[in-house]
Amino acid sequence: MAEAAEMLGVTERTFRRWGVRYDAEGVEGLQDRRIGRVSARAVPVDEALRMVTLYETRYTGWTVKHVHEHWHTEHGGMRSYSWTKKTLQAAGR
Repeated sequence: MAEAAEMLGVTERTFRRWGVRYDAEGVEGLQDRRIGRVSARAVPVDEALRMVTLYETRYTGWTVKHVHEHWHTEHGGMRSYSWTKKTLQAAGR
């Protein structure tokens, strides 16, 4: 088992789990169960949209630092500066 796990690039424990799932469910047990699931840590789309909309309507031309500060103090934003910067850049701002 250890050799097979090493060849696949997984731990021996993971390899054992796969074996148990294969015995119980066949090939279907080996499918990735994360496909189609949204991350529990993902930021809600409406929150990102609200921040970008605020930038476009009230804070156009401001630096990311100032937008981030006002997002926190005036609008109750809870995300990091890096998130704010990345979200504005992704929106083309």
